[in-house]
Amino acid sequence: MMKNFNFENEPVDVLRFELENAMANHKMAKQNLKLVKDQIPYLVPMKQAFIDNHGGEDFDTANLDRQEAQLWIRISDGADSLVAEKYLLEAKIKHANKVIKAYSKAIKKAGEYQC
Repeated sequence: MMKNFNFENEPVDVLRFELENAMANHKMAKQNLKLVKDQIPYLVPMKQAFIDNHGGEDFDTANLDRQEAQLWIRISDGADSLVAEKYLLEAKIKHANKVIKAYSKAIKKAGEYQC
């Protein structure tokens, strides 16, 4: 995505602003990733324990009563969402690193032309 962007006509102030924005996004994604990683060890095993307590390998949601089904949906969706969020945040961090490098390089290059 960043490979096709032309930085040559951008003012240095704009590049610095975009760099600060990318750095803030990177920091926020890292903080969110830490929170998600802290929750995964609790919710994912809870999902497995629920399965184990309701038939193990023979687990079937059709055998659950209404209250158990609602609990299963909350646990299962929560665990799956956390794992998906973890991968999404890791991708955001990786992308933010590339953006930060690109803007840093563009700012350095623009500084050389201004001298």
